[in-house]
Amino acid sequence: RGTIELFALADAEDLGVVLMSRLGVCTGHSSTVRQLDWSRDDVVLQSCCQAYELLYWDGASGKQVLRDERDRSWQTWSCLMGWPVMGIWPKGYDNTDINAVDRSESVE
Repeated sequence: RGTIELFALADAEDLGVVLMSRLGVCTGHSSTVRQLDWSRDDVVLQSCCQAYELLYWDGASGKQVLRDERDRSWQTWSCLMGWPVMGIWPKGYDNTDINAVDRSESVE
């Protein structure tokens, strides 16, 4: 619960299989993780959980990143929390009224 496992995949063509090696485990969320997004440079992973926590992780080790990541560029944006989605809950809305977000590839 509240854990993300990171794996590296390698194609072993001579064996006809894909090999997986565990990079790390991201632990720190107090509830079930619901959304994940990778940074454009594949260095940082962000995640949101059912408790509306937005946490950041080092993509190579799984260790929590504690610095502010609001200026980082993201490949996708599916997390319900964060700078790009501030203000999506109109007055009178409850957190559970919005269950998903998705930013366009063109960032518009």
